[in-house]
Amino acid sequence: VWMLFSFFSSILIGFIFLKLFPKTLLKLTEIVQQNPLKTLGFGLLMVISIGPVLLALSFTIIGLPLAGLLLLVFWVDIHVAKLIAAYALGRFVSAMANLSKPSNYLVFLIGITLFYVVRLIPGLGWLASVAFTWVGLGAIWTYFTSHLKNL
Repeated sequence: VWMLFSFFSSILIGFIFLKLFPKTLLKLTEIVQQNPLKTLGFGLLMVISIGPVLLALSFTIIGLPLAGLLLLVFWVDIHVAKLIAAYALGRFVSAMANLSKPSNYLVFLIGITLFYVVRLIPGLGWLASVAFTWVGLGAIWTYFTSHLKNL
């Protein structure tokens, strides 16, 4: 039951993101498709580094609320990262299937469905979830660092 609730809520949140931020989501998936191993590595580095950063921030009075805010932002990023990776997977699958001009919503639906089907496989589901999280986090990191240079 929880998996079904998670699946349908991911679809809803993904559709909202597609409606509100279609260009940003497209850029993020292009980053994933250009270099998936790089985004996977950056995502791994983000996951490894968040603990020490939160710990260091927690030692000061000013840093404690910042640590809480950073933890909240990271928690949201983890969930958004899976949606980004699922959309990238959907774009890859739709390109391989030679779908002519599929809608972004269909592409996302394909990707998120495949992600949740793979998550059901014992022993492989947790690995797919971790990989999707790392790839999505790496894409977010790459996207925002490239846009910070333009400021």
